[in-house]
Amino acid sequence: MKNLILTAICIFTYICSFAQFGGGTGTESDPYRIYTIEHWNEFATEYNDSLSIYGDFSGIHLRLMDDITDTITTRVVGYLGIDDAWPSYKSFNGYMHGGGHLLTLSMPVSGATTENEHHRNPPYFWWNIGENGIVDSINFVGKILSSQNMTSIFTSNKGRISGCVSDFDCSTFRPEDWYEGFVADNSGTVECCSNYTEIPMGSFMGICMNNNYPGVVSHCVNYANMPNKEESMSSGIVMENWSVVEYCMNVGNMPYMQYEVAGIVLQSYHEVYQSYDYENHVMVVDSIVRGVVQNCINVGDLYMANGAACGTAAIVVGEIDGSIVRNCLNVGKTAGSFDTHMVGYEDSLVNPAMFHVAERDFTIENCLNVGNTIGGMLNKVAAVTPDESYVYDNIYYDKQMCRSLDKTLFEISNGVGYDYAIDSIEHGRLTSQLVGDTPELRAMLGDGWSYAEGRYPIPLGFENDSIALRAATPIFLHAESDDDYEHIDSVASNFTVSTANGTSWTTVAHNVEISGENATLRYVGGETLKTRYSNLYEKQIRLNIVNVPVFAETIDLQDIDVYPNPVGNTLNITSSETISEIEIVNVMGQVVKRIEVNADNAVCNVEDLTSGVYFVRIYGTEMASICQRKFIKE
Repeated sequence: MKNLILTAICIFTYICSFAQFGGGTGTESDPYRIYTIEHWNEFATEYNDSLSIYGDFSGIHLRLMDDITDTITTRVVGYLGIDDAWPSYKSFNGYMHGGGHLLTLSMPVSGATTENEHHRNPPYFWWNIGENGIVDSINFVGKILSSQNMTSIFTSNKGRISGCVSDFDCSTFRPEDWYEGFVADNSGTVECCSNYTEIPMGSFMGICMNNNYPGVVSHCVNYANMPNKEESMSSGIVMENWSVVEYCMNVGNMPYMQYEVAGIVLQSYHEVYQSYDYENHVMVVDSIVRGVVQNCINVGDLYMANGAACGTAAIVVGEIDGSIVRNCLNVGKTAGSFDTHMVGYEDSLVNPAMFHVAERDFTIENCLNVGNTIGGMLNKVAAVTPDESYVYDNIYYDKQMCRSLDKTLFEISNGVGYDYAIDSIEHGRLTSQLVGDTPELRAMLGDGWSYAEGRYPIPLGFENDSIALRAATPIFLHAESDDDYEHIDSVASNFTVSTANGTSWTTVAHNVEISGENATLRYVGGETLKTRYSNLYEKQIRLNIVNVPVFAETIDLQDIDVYPNPVGNTLNITSSETISEIEIVNVMGQVVKRIEVNADNAVCNVEDLTSGVYFVRIYGTEMASICQRKFIKE
């Protein structure tokens, strides 16, 4: 009888505990509904009550039904104000569905002077997400005064954080402050999350601080810029990775950095699990877990401030120790320096453009750099002795877009430097050779990429992403051959631009005139070509025009007809005046076919041309006029 009474009391308490909620029974089909800040505080209070029969919310569903713009200050951290011990053992194992609504936070300054006070009012909003916990589709907004208020939304995650957005006002952050993104320590799944939170100074991680085994950070994007001038470190996605980071993209710019900066992962490691063999009295290796970074893109600009004492401007990965990096693309501008003090050396040696490796036994493969970079693609620093136990294969760059890849690999071992020729491990290609869908290109980069006409390859997972498509849209500077080509620091010929993916280009200095896909040089000097995707991304290509060609009068385009387009075997050209000659030109500006005409129409056999984009140049009588038209060979 006594047990029945206690059970009835518990049931009554359970029913009444959510009296203020907006309805629901807590099931997946009928979740508890949260409309107001009072409803949210009730949830937070129940969760923090050590006497609650609610426990860790296992199997219970809650749903945010409206934006909560009233400022929430009650942290969801477990045993708040009840137990002075660090409450890391209490986790949320329920389902919190945000429905895409706003949750406005403003965490009070903790003012903690002792460890226990810090535990009672820690710098996180939500404590542990347990193995069965799911938090999805919440847009976290509000004001964070400093990292003493809140350094990340979640302390740790063993479950799933999905489809959430971080967009805080951190304008009052100081040099000593940290912003760690959504979660400080992840060993679960963080997926499809976007960060818009910017900080003016301090250290910055767009998505999470540490990604621990068996954690996965997937399909996440950092849009925030990091205009930092202090001695701090920044990473668009993850700071330290021991597990898997994949299908992530950094859009944010991180200029003026004084310390380490990376677009995707700052440091990626391996972890060795050992046990003791009592029979032989030795430690044995049970397994090795390697950090993996794959199918990621950086489109942001990352570079060091002038006079930076130490740091590295790495595109995809900052430091690699026993890790694997594959199928990664850089489109952003990068420059920087690396001070080797971390391995016992003092001199600043190299400006790595894409990778920095501080140890041995790593794998970097099937990666592409098409950004305007200064410095080599890789800086490898061996800690003790030269060690060739690394894989560095199928790494390509656009030699017309990359400003200066004079140092490719710089290895330091016992104070001795070893230079490697640029083409011995990295392969420079013309833009046209890195664009399209050809057997040669597929053989270069492999199956982890999406290929299409009119753009660079894109890592699989981004083939339908608007920013990735815009970032992968190239321009085609003039090139006569692999050894005779123009690059962005020395442009002297008219060129073409790709308009794939709805891309339109504008100019800043008006030294170049763009009409459709034709770019005509007008004046010597600098020029910046721009293309935008909404207000989220702007691609810029800076050109140095060293000479302007003299072109004859142009025929009115309406008087020329080129058909069919696309064409299979025979291309027809008609004109209102006599055509003296036609040339078929590829996207590199190379003349692949020339025909004398001396009539007002021409028939050109293009059966022998490979599939792709071409231009036909039509010359008038005595070569006094010229018109250029684009066509596609099927």
